[in-house]
Amino acid sequence: MTLRASTWAVRDVPRLLALVTLCLALLHDFGDYSPLATGLALLAVVLLAVSLRAPRGASAAATAAAIVGCALLQLWYVRWYGWYEAIPATVLTTAAAVACRAQARALRLGATTAAGAASAALVALPWRWGRSGIDAFDFVQGAADEVLHGHNPYSPTWPTYVVFHRESGLSTPIDSHFDYQPAVALLAAPGRLVGDVRLVSVVLFVALFAAAAALAARSGDSARVRTVVLLCAAFPLTTAMVISSWVDVYVLATFAGWLVLRDRHGALAVAALAICLATKPTFAVLLLPYAVWSGRARRDLGVAALAALLLMLPFVVATGPAQFVHDVIGVDFDYPTRLDALTLNSYLYYSFGIDGLPAWAGIAASAAAAVFALRRRPRDHADLLAAAALVALVAFLTAKWAYLNYYFLPAFLLVMAHSAEGLPVAAAWRIGLPVLPTRLRAARGAAPLPVTGA
Repeated sequence: MTLRASTWAVRDVPRLLALVTLCLALLHDFGDYSPLATGLALLAVVLLAVSLRAPRGASAAATAAAIVGCALLQLWYVRWYGWYEAIPATVLTTAAAVACRAQARALRLGATTAAGAASAALVALPWRWGRSGIDAFDFVQGAADEVLHGHNPYSPTWPTYVVFHRESGLSTPIDSHFDYQPAVALLAAPGRLVGDVRLVSVVLFVALFAAAAALAARSGDSARVRTVVLLCAAFPLTTAMVISSWVDVYVLATFAGWLVLRDRHGALAVAALAICLATKPTFAVLLLPYAVWSGRARRDLGVAALAALLLMLPFVVATGPAQFVHDVIGVDFDYPTRLDALTLNSYLYYSFGIDGLPAWAGIAASAAAAVFALRRRPRDHADLLAAAALVALVAFLTAKWAYLNYYFLPAFLLVMAHSAEGLPVAAAWRIGLPVLPTRLRAARGAAPLPVTGA
């Protein structure tokens, strides 16, 4: 699909605006609660809902504005990591603006290269090898170390801060077992072998960006590929995700691998999906639209789920089934609502003194978002990815807690949706709702989507 500079009333515009708005909400207080951040996140929900009902299409001007806007947001890292982050952030913003506007191919290529180098510098400058001030790093580094020594990563404990007192706002230190699924420790082990598991995060980000570019390349539009590369370079959450060693990139990189490999390398795609299922439970929101609309995806999920269970089985046996389930899932139910998180619970408590949303309200809001996002037959992969982003965003806003790393999932899903704009779903995906009677499916117009060359 060719970018159209004069077209604004298309879904690409509110979707890209939702991306910038959400990233601003997250970087404003580094994913913690603030009234402004909450308002921006809710605005992103509205913009995403609008995008799902807007006509297909893209705007070159909106794309360029989103790229420069994302690059500008990197200046927020001065507040969190130090003044030196301003240098690569400024270079990135300038290079991104030049690359978006330049007509000469050599100038575009040079500016894009400079943007990529500046993006890498933003990650490298605050990096302190082998140490970090966040418990997520200690968990992943320690678990990977246990795996390399042939030990069960769920046996030892590491200090963390999770229980927040509502009156004082202070946290209580406790010791906790490794609370991610085994694929995280296995994937992180090579990084720990050379001293820092965050190297694996860098590799996975490169793979994630490559997957986004690969989706764009299938459109046959070279301009879209260039804008996706620039959008990935400008993506403002990369530095925070890598430096903090948050494992949500493990989830999204393996999901993207499944999506890109599915049509041509089925076995590798299912393997990637199996790893995704064995990383962190939040993967569920990514897969919901494909599970609802695609028979092929449901079959892949079934096979991948079995493979994931086999991968986790040795750890389940070594830890004990009850303890294992508690470590990776049950512990979340034990912790109280955290009022420093970017959620509606925090907003209700600090603004109105309301104790927070009941569990059923969050479930109902997420279900309503899913019905809104998925009730219409998807027009292409962009619809499916944007629907996943909307459901994830609503689910996290109504959860007991959600921080920057949680919202990274819907944020980058919007980048992937931009990559897949206008990309038809191949016939092999078998789009349709098999639970509906044949006559009703025909009435809803559930004809096969156009077939791509892939």
